[in-house]
Amino acid sequence: MAEFSTLSAALRRGRRAVAIGLRRRDLSSTSSKRPRDSELRKGGMAQLVGKFHRPGENHLTEGYVVTDKTQALLQEHLERTGGKAVTRFPPEPNGILHIGHATSINFNFNFAKAHKGVCYLRYDDTNPGKADEQYIRQILEMVQWLGGLAQSIVKKHTHVLVLWCYDLDRSLLSVQQKSSCVHSPTGHTPDKVTFASDYFPQLYQLARRLVSSSLAFVCHQPPHEVRGHHAPPSPWRDRPAEESLHLLEEMRKGKFKEGEATLRMKMVMEDSKVDPVAYRVRFAPHPRTGTDWCIYPTYDYAHCLCDSLEDITHSFCTKEFQMKYVRMYGETPE
Repeated sequence: MAEFSTLSAALRRGRRAVAIGLRRRDLSSTSSKRPRDSELRKGGMAQLVGKFHRPGENHLTEGYVVTDKTQALLQEHLERTGGKAVTRFPPEPNGILHIGHATSINFNFNFAKAHKGVCYLRYDDTNPGKADEQYIRQILEMVQWLGGLAQSIVKKHTHVLVLWCYDLDRSLLSVQQKSSCVHSPTGHTPDKVTFASDYFPQLYQLARRLVSSSLAFVCHQPPHEVRGHHAPPSPWRDRPAEESLHLLEEMRKGKFKEGEATLRMKMVMEDSKVDPVAYRVRFAPHPRTGTDWCIYPTYDYAHCLCDSLEDITHSFCTKEFQMKYVRMYGETPE
């Protein structure tokens, strides 16, 4: 048995367990005020509420880039959200959820609940070759199930070990609960279910604005050259904005083969990544948009913009995405 607040004990036993609990090292946030492990153990979510910035106080966090438009934009943001906290759980629908998702699910939903806010379930379906309808259904079912289980455990103060067994056709074949608690029928209910693909038109128009402002360019370097952190400089980086804009339209119309052209943003990231890719060509049907698009935004480009379009106030992620956050929220030219 593994106590629900202790993940490491279950892992040491080699069990595939769901451990409901939060550990500071598993969380990444834009806030510099991070809770201590002792605070998590002592006060739980109630203690966490005051450890992060309030809605509308994003500009007070460490590393936030303030411009002359910041206050006006934040005021518009507060008017749209009503001053409530807005979080999201943003899985990619390319597989079943695993133990690492438990922290993110419970933290995002419970943080919003503690703030009397809302939490969305947003599918980051930017890769048409991997997004799958069966995973979309399974993820929603498991988010709801996990929320109900967490409430039962917290209510009963018991130990629990949940064994998972899945196949590709059914979301949950068997769940064995070795505990004395009764599973609550009330789980995590997303206030809204959204998809990154809902914003494909807006994301494309934002890409055009970047190109028009000479902040992005169409590049023809092969994929193997631009991978990693030591890509050779692109000979197309300084091509005229009008030319890149025309080529982006050609990409949109399917005039380039896969790998022949990408849209890259002009930026050097803190992790030394130079000019990350924003769009690439993919001739693959999307489960929601079909064949309407043959270019797709990358996760790094779309994720932070979807957060903005949905007025997310607190963009939490687990530790493995820390370097991606450097790309998504690093400083960019104005």
